[in-house]
Amino acid sequence: MRFYRLLYYNLFKIWLKRKNEVNIAHINSVISITLLVCVNLLSIPLILMALFNLKLSFLPEADLSMKINLAVGMITLGIINYFILGRKKQHIKIVKEFSSYKEDYGKTKLYTIIYITITLLIPLYILLFTSPNK
Repeated sequence: MRFYRLLYYNLFKIWLKRKNEVNIAHINSVISITLLVCVNLLSIPLILMALFNLKLSFLPEADLSMKINLAVGMITLGIINYFILGRKKQHIKIVKEFSSYKEDYGKTKLYTIIYITITLLIPLYILLFTSPNK
C-alpha cells in the first residue's frame, strides 16, 4: 500500500506543475492512478492471450453489457481510490508522509515515470506486435 500512496504523491507533484490545474491536482492524481490500475488489469488477459497465442477479443466486438461492466468497474475503482487517497484527510496525511523524502524525490519520480511507461507500453506492444491465431 505504501507504493500506491507514493505513486499517488508523485502523480500529485507532477500535476502540481501544471499551473492551470493546481486546485484539482489531487483529483487528477486519483484519475491518473485509476486509469493506470485499469490498464494494468486489462493487460493481464492481453498478456495471457499473447503468451498462449490465443485470439484477441477487441472491445468494439464486445457486447454492450461487457462495456457497461467495464465502465462501472472503472467508476467504482475511481470512487474507491478517491476515498483511499484523494479525500482531504488522507491527502494531507500522504503529503505529510512523503514530503520529508525530498532527497529521494528524484529517484521515486523516475520510478513513477518508468512504471507509467511500462504500464502503457505493455498493452501497446501486445496489440501492435503480436499476431495470435485467428
